[in-house]
Amino acid sequence: TRIVGTDLAEPTYRQRIATAVGLLAAWQGANLAYEQVTELIVPAAGDKVTYYSTPVRNPLSMRAPELTESELARVRVAVQALANLPEPMQNRIRLSLRWFERASHGDSIDSFLQLWVAIETVAMPDTNIAHLVALIAGEYGIPAADVRRRYAIGRVFGLRGDIVHGGRRPSISSAFLDFVGALYTDALMAVLGVPESRRA
Repeated sequence: TRIVGTDLAEPTYRQRIATAVGLLAAWQGANLAYEQVTELIVPAAGDKVTYYSTPVRNPLSMRAPELTESELARVRVAVQALANLPEPMQNRIRLSLRWFERASHGDSIDSFLQLWVAIETVAMPDTNIAHLVALIAGEYGIPAADVRRRYAIGRVFGLRGDIVHGGRRPSISSAFLDFVGALYTDALMAVLGVPESRRA
């Protein structure tokens, strides 16, 4: 399917929208980026009504958006910084934003894994967490050893391995997902050179 008046396929536009939503969610939280959660079907014949809904997290439990001029300026800086990167890095960041966007609508092991894939895509050229630790250390201006101790990145990476390779099925809290999402935002902003994210 192609969008009328363009030469681009619909999936391309869907990817672009997911990328933009991912950036907004990483920048200001899931309260700024939402998706349809209900569907009501009323047939033309008969009296049956069908209602579908997914679980919805209480918006009051999430970060309130901060839509000030200074914050809008920061997101403009991030968008421009992304456009100035070499194409392979742009592609990695856009892909990571789509993974982040998917994760922002969930509350399970799947969401954790999607967040971790987003982190690896944006901040780790391989599976060595030292790259991520160095980015966070630079963002916070603290030694790498402090980052490892304070943010337990090795333990988070270990949990990912236990799930993917060991078949572990732990209970994942929304607070933990918020923390991993904050690590992603810090890493993303560090890669883009947008100062003082410090969400984790």
